Amino acid sequence: MAKSTSSSGAPAVIVLGGGLAGITAALAARSAGAAVSMLSLGPVGRSGNTLVAGGISSATNDVENPPELFLHDIMQSGQGVGNSSLARVLAEESFPALQRMEEFGVVFAREGGKLLRRLPPGHSVPRNIPTDWAGVAFAMRGITFVRPLAEHLAVEGVAVHNGFCALRLLCTEGRVTGVLVVERKSGKCFSVRADAVVLATGGYAGLFWRTNNVSDSYGDGVALALGAGCTVRDMEMVQFHPCMMFTPVKLPVLDSLFGAGALLRNSTGEAFMPRYSKTGNMATRDVMARAIFQEVAAGRGVNGGVYVDCGKVPHAALEGQFSLFGQVLAKHGLCLGKDMLVAGPCAHYSLGGVVIDPQGRTTVAGLYAAGEVCGGVHGANRLAGGSLMDACVFGWRAGRAAVEDMAGAATRSDSVFTSFSNCIDATSDALFQVKEWTRQLRTLMWEQVSVVRTGKGLQAALATLHELEGAAKVLWASVAREKFLHKCMVASCVVRSALARQESRGAHYRADFPLLQEEYTGHTRCRFVEGLVSVQFQAEGMGL
Repeated sequence: MAKSTSSSGAPAVIVLGGGLAGITAALAARSAGAAVSMLSLGPVGRSGNTLVAGGISSATNDVENPPELFLHDIMQSGQGVGNSSLARVLAEESFPALQRMEEFGVVFAREGGKLLRRLPPGHSVPRNIPTDWAGVAFAMRGITFVRPLAEHLAVEGVAVHNGFCALRLLCTEGRVTGVLVVERKSGKCFSVRADAVVLATGGYAGLFWRTNNVSDSYGDGVALALGAGCTVRDMEMVQFHPCMMFTPVKLPVLDSLFGAGALLRNSTGEAFMPRYSKTGNMATRDVMARAIFQEVAAGRGVNGGVYVDCGKVPHAALEGQFSLFGQVLAKHGLCLGKDMLVAGPCAHYSLGGVVIDPQGRTTVAGLYAAGEVCGGVHGANRLAGGSLMDACVFGWRAGRAAVEDMAGAATRSDSVFTSFSNCIDATSDALFQVKEWTRQLRTLMWEQVSVVRTGKGLQAALATLHELEGAAKVLWASVAREKFLHKCMVASCVVRSALARQESRGAHYRADFPLLQEEYTGHTRCRFVEGLVSVQFQAEGMGL
């Protein structure tokens, strides 16, 4: 197995995850002189939710689109849950991060030499910049970010190890010093030691049955962090994309279509959004998702969703910025601008996750985090285009901090892989059982813990989770069992946090507590103590 190389005495850094946040962190750590090893479940640069992201990122640029205005929009969208220090970093470093991506070869769309900027719901001004999607599949636009960056990994001397599943973080005297992984192909376990670990493993929206995430988005990184003693926050805050098409093609409706004139209509033909928000069809995702959910519940839905009417979108826009989207629809017999699209909510993005400071440090020494595995950046709702920029900004910061914090300390010159056994695998019957339990868990989370929640439903979900976890614990030790217990741990954090927040705010809506309550301006915090998840509420202004 290849090792990272660096000058003698340089820190050794492990990056877990092969998406945009992980690649950015690896390049940042390498630029600071570390020996860097990337461990990824799938192929680095071709795995994770970055691939299926919209290929758009938000960035500031001038007096009409300054950082302060971007910060205002982020905080307003976050509704008192987000961390203002993290949001400020995202706003202020968005344009420098975009320039850095360009230096690494990411090509952003331009018109007349100027960056294209679009206006999706929730933003005050156009600041969402698409990459050049020419030559890539519409559903894989995110590859335009990771492919150029991934090509630099070998050039910079980053050691890439694909096909590795992380089971737990290794700790010595309260500090993370490595990770226990299993190689999926061989079944061999490895203890991988290093000076610091960066978590960039993505979110947990895959815990819900209806999702637009890639497979394995179950929050493994959150579970790893909890197991190492970290604090996580805002786990109840899961963003549901309001307009996901499932037939005749699985594809999210572009947010920017609403900025260009698209309307939501119910089965009666009513353009209903003005009844739910003064901003109408330019409402934020949480408001739009809930409105659709309620229209369906009231019997005014269409096959579990509503209509998206693009008839008022200018022809020039349909033929221009939305042409690729239209071409995909045309392959499935739909004409954008003429045919009504049917779309509805699905779990899209994890707003909660590991607590970090502005440098990507977690609450446990030696462990850093970036991207969707983290909480606190976006609060109770995320603006469109914010996720990829978040990954770039905090991936870079976490990678650099992982190295700079080791200045003057005795460090390793490479990551040490120690093979110690083959992992005990489950029988075929046990594997089938775990698969069935996973199906039950995901169905449970969608039915009881999704767009609209109640205390009764959350309590029922918690009881079922407890039963599933108990059943899994009697199985022989195996990767399948450990991964399922990770799912149960993360799901428990979501449910318990949702029970603790007895109000409705942003992506979290309690039908039994439908109003926002000022005393809940702040965030929930979870820890894993003596085998149990504990939840506390922390008021605004009381630190990370």
